[in-house]
Amino acid sequence: PLSEMTLPRSKWVEIFKRPKIRDLGLRVQIPESMKIKLTNEISRSEIQRKIFHQLKSLCKECEFEVKESLGAATTIKANNWDLQFSDLGLKPSLLLPAKADGHLLWISLQIKIYREVPITTRWIPAASRLQPGDIAMKKMEISSFRDGFLTISQMEGASILRSLSVGSILSTSDIKREPTIRRGQTFKAYLSEADFEITINAVAEESGFVGDLIKMKNTESQKMIYGRIENNH
Repeated sequence: PLSEMTLPRSKWVEIFKRPKIRDLGLRVQIPESMKIKLTNEISRSEIQRKIFHQLKSLCKECEFEVKESLGAATTIKANNWDLQFSDLGLKPSLLLPAKADGHLLWISLQIKIYREVPITTRWIPAASRLQPGDIAMKKMEISSFRDGFLTISQMEGASILRSLSVGSILSTSDIKREPTIRRGQTFKAYLSEADFEITINAVAEESGFVGDLIKMKNTESQKMIYGRIENNH
């Protein structure tokens, strides 16, 4: 915060008599009093640190490259300042509002986003089903993607909605998934630990895909339980 203090001449004389300063051999004319004003300067590195922290909270798996522009300034000088992150998203470019002593400033951001995503390992025609080995994970730039991504296990057996060449990124809009388990379907559920395994017959109370936690009913006890779909086998 901005602060100001006045030091009398006697205090300055005391400061300049300190050995390390006195040994410099300075000749100083000291007025009766001097004012010291402290200002809060926020540097580009501090702004970048805060932006990176917010971006990481939006995507923990992602890596970011950020270029920000403050115009000609290298710092923001203000008594009170605050970056407004309500509109910050995973977008390639945006304007980030900042308040400095009640004045609104705009910081221009150029953002590159990288993360491991599924890509095709061969040419896949439309309407065909994904087979093991059709997909691999690779770190790619996804700055312009608006869709989400699934894991390889979540996509196995899914249908492709459009033809994809080798090395194409697979997003959720490229595939059509059939539920791994449908509501009303009977199946075996497993509870396993290091030294034992329990198997029960269950009926699904809701549909779900690999990775989903669904409600099911134990057909023997009629009790409701929850289980996670581990695979599509």
